[in-house]
Amino acid sequence: MYPPVDPIIFAIGPFALRWYGLLMLAAILIAATIAGRYVARKGENPDNLWDMLIWILIPGFIGARLYYVFIQSPRGPEGIGYYLSNPIEILQFWGGGIHIFGGFIFGAIALLIFSKIRRLDPLPYLDGIALVCSWPRPSGAGVTLSIRNSTALRRLYPGG
Repeated sequence: MYPPVDPIIFAIGPFALRWYGLLMLAAILIAATIAGRYVARKGENPDNLWDMLIWILIPGFIGARLYYVFIQSPRGPEGIGYYLSNPIEILQFWGGGIHIFGGFIFGAIALLIFSKIRRLDPLPYLDGIALVCSWPRPSGAGVTLSIRNSTALRRLYPGG
């Protein structure tokens, strides 16, 4: 059903570079470049966007993982019950299970905090990020990656 593509590009010891992660990194860098250009057209310094990027990404990934664990994971011993009995597994996002809504929520909160600390108007930055997140092509690429990675169909096909 899927093309015969190994999800791992290469592995060195316990570290494995996967296609999904590489494409996610590329998407983040391209989106930040486009958002930076948008912010510059609005009269803000695009360097501020690059400075806030790390402060958005870390809480965004944590939020995406927490949303998956506490909202999206199946109820019962295979889902949230498993995570509650093995709390260290909650932060192990590399095992699978992140959800974009949690990333949006925690990332937006982090952006607002960063903007307040730096005394920046958050609206041009939120607009720039929303601009690139709403484009059909990146969203479609994310869905395609999720289907290929078997993360989008787990509810329909539990073995998937």
